[in-house]
Amino acid sequence: MKGIQSFWLRETEKKYFTCGWLDTKYNLFSWVLSSLQLTQFYNKRELITDSIGAELAIGKLQLPYTHVSTDLETIKQDNYFWVSNKLYTYSIQNEPFIHLDTDAYLFKQLHSKLLTAPLVAQNFEYDHTYYTQSFQEVIANCTYLPDFIRTDELGRLTAVNAGLIGGTNVSFFKEFETFTKEFFQKNETGLRKCTYENINIFVEQFLFKKFADYKNIPIDYVSSIEFGPAPDYQMANFTQLPTNCPYIHVMNYKRNSTVCEQLAQRLWLESPELYERVLTVCRELEATHHPISQPVQQQIPSPFYRTAYLLESVQLPNPIGPSVAALSTHIQALPENEVKSVLEDVYQFEYGRQRFIDALPGSATLTQHWQTYSRQTNTLLALPAEVYHQQSIRLGRYCQRIESDWNWAETNEFAQQTADRDLAHNLHLEPSYHEVVLYIYLHQGIVREQLLDALNMLILDTLEAPASITSVIDGVCDQVAAYQSEVDRAELVDTILSRIRHFLYHGVLEVCE
Repeated sequence: MKGIQSFWLRETEKKYFTCGWLDTKYNLFSWVLSSLQLTQFYNKRELITDSIGAELAIGKLQLPYTHVSTDLETIKQDNYFWVSNKLYTYSIQNEPFIHLDTDAYLFKQLHSKLLTAPLVAQNFEYDHTYYTQSFQEVIANCTYLPDFIRTDELGRLTAVNAGLIGGTNVSFFKEFETFTKEFFQKNETGLRKCTYENINIFVEQFLFKKFADYKNIPIDYVSSIEFGPAPDYQMANFTQLPTNCPYIHVMNYKRNSTVCEQLAQRLWLESPELYERVLTVCRELEATHHPISQPVQQQIPSPFYRTAYLLESVQLPNPIGPSVAALSTHIQALPENEVKSVLEDVYQFEYGRQRFIDALPGSATLTQHWQTYSRQTNTLLALPAEVYHQQSIRLGRYCQRIESDWNWAETNEFAQQTADRDLAHNLHLEPSYHEVVLYIYLHQGIVREQLLDALNMLILDTLEAPASITSVIDGVCDQVAAYQSEVDRAELVDTILSRIRHFLYHGVLEVCE
């Protein structure tokens, strides 16, 4: 069995060159890591791409493919739907293969059963919005609808996830591409009335499953979990590496800052040489104004933007321009009331955050520190659990906890809050205890604010002095049990370990030398 990948650029507009990632750098990090991991398990590794893809893969990134084809340079011109490029890639295979998306990474060989299966895919899923919405649109707008385009016996719209797809039955993929061409041609007018992105996924994943069922060909899956209407795939668990995570597929987390940082870190851990090559290539592309180069336009807010917003919300003047001291003096001069208490709290939060930033060393020191704790963490977590649990850990060098009476944390995945949260709402809330930990996202040049829940606070409190992972687990479990008698200790231990792993990989905790 061989490993194959496909890569092409749909348009010449710059927005497409990121392929959904925060910027081009992460797109290349991902592609390089994905292709690198293929080398661990497949002697034959092929890339089907276009001219720009070949230029990047061969001329610049020097990716470890054994064969590169530029077939998609011509093929993509005739394809309105991007899925047709992938289906073409599958259809030209004449031997067993697996196709791995460039945002998916193998860290362990597939089970032997999957290597001999007629068809294999990432996972089984059903009734996702992609399928329900597209199904309704197709029924309403299309005329060529074979009988097998229907729900299953349970009334579900069943599909596969094609992050990884392939099998030994290569003739199936040829027949499937022939069918989809007919489907597109006969429904051309109707399909253009449908939601573009959803239709691509509908064809790639829903019609694939329906066509396999129609042909009575079984599908085996990498993951045994069935994902329903609102799936939480949890397939971007970089912190479970290097031993506890056989497969990662980023999917719709490409613009997640944490996932992007973890991706960059993983590539550096797997191959510092390829990591540096990506950075070099990005610099070259930008310097030569290559069309794939897209510098990130990042607006840097004022260090006291939250304080300014609160002042504006209560219609008070904002003296931020002159100096921080003027802002502090202005707030201190306000009448003693609840509004002043809230303003003092947000000011102290932002002042503490800015002091942390001002005290940070230069980028060279931060980079060296990142490399050190990343390598130490990865080495530690590669050990058997009974060994690494005895290792002592401590609080990280470049992180800081900040307390506040109201929640001022930025909106992110750690805060469990929506992007439209209005900070002015705090003016109507009673004070309570909140705490964030600040740490560095090196590749984005930002300070991350992680709002801590009670369990994370206990973990960090337990590590005011260095301690072994075992003693941290025992100490936290004892404190939780003192307040919650009906705790599943094994489940709690797993959760604590996951939190520790996250903190270690982000430098909030460090391995004691």
